[in-house]
Amino acid sequence: MISPRPITRHYWLHVDGDIDERVIHLYEHCFIHQLDRFLAERYPMPPYPASYVGGESFLHYIYLAVDCCTDMVPAIDEYVTQSGRAIPDTVVRSCLGEVEAELGTRYTVMNWTGLRAELDQLARMRFIPSDQLDRLIYTPEPDEENCHRGLFRMRRRPELFEKMTTSLVVTNPTVAEMIIFRLIARGVWWQITRQTVADLGLYPNGAIVDGSKEQVTLRQSFLLRRRPIHRRIKQRLSSALASLPTPNQSSLDGLATRLKELIDDRTLIDIHSDLNVLTGQAGVSSLLTAANIRQVLTKLELAEISYQPRREDDYTDKSPSGGASR
Repeated sequence: MISPRPITRHYWLHVDGDIDERVIHLYEHCFIHQLDRFLAERYPMPPYPASYVGGESFLHYIYLAVDCCTDMVPAIDEYVTQSGRAIPDTVVRSCLGEVEAELGTRYTVMNWTGLRAELDQLARMRFIPSDQLDRLIYTPEPDEENCHRGLFRMRRRPELFEKMTTSLVVTNPTVAEMIIFRLIARGVWWQITRQTVADLGLYPNGAIVDGSKEQVTLRQSFLLRRRPIHRRIKQRLSSALASLPTPNQSSLDGLATRLKELIDDRTLIDIHSDLNVLTGQAGVSSLLTAANIRQVLTKLELAEISYQPRREDDYTDKSPSGGASR
């Protein structure tokens, strides 16, 4: 039996029709939101390795990239290439908040019926895996943006948004705990934030891992609207982290096996870059035991959440098109 290996799947959707490019951008966020939810339901945690889903939208295209494992490809291909999937209004509103935070711009929907009609039109179109795209599509860019009048009212208001950075830590880690944290922390933390505060319209804005003898830290940043409720986010996330169920022995053994299968040269380079630990595949594999993984999960703490106001200089791209990621 061939072991699963990491792979990136690429997909394109050709936007065939007169669609407002702001709606195309919003649809990209909505589709990624639903794909991410599908992955969470299809592959419940654990396993904790994060499957990265990213995208970018243009006037005539939407591009998706999904980092996954080879054994996940058939299910992901089937989901992505299926057309006609409805998008609930709750998802549209949440993703509109993501778009606002990404662009530093307030969107007021002036014609909800028209917006829904264009989103539904996009939903009837089909993504095509890049390795199956066998035709040439030439779509020259127009001289001006394709924005339909009366659909949105937009106001550039970067001061209404902020950057939130969460710091997930393990203190006094062993080398084994540092490496396991590096491999699973993003997956664990995305599971928790998705289930706890994703309704606030969070736009992921990068993550870094660094380690020392005192603690290893995942700093995950998000952009979002400034609201008083955000000051209670730490309490909500800390409670969710404290109630994170400890996987049973079988699940932990399965997670250890999956992590060993995913170790490649890129992983080893990242471990050295982030943690200053030089080792090989055999060295990392020897540390990936159920007991070590359980120990890391029990030591996870939310150390702090910091907020930084956004300014006009933080938003250099004023185009209504853009990208999204999970």
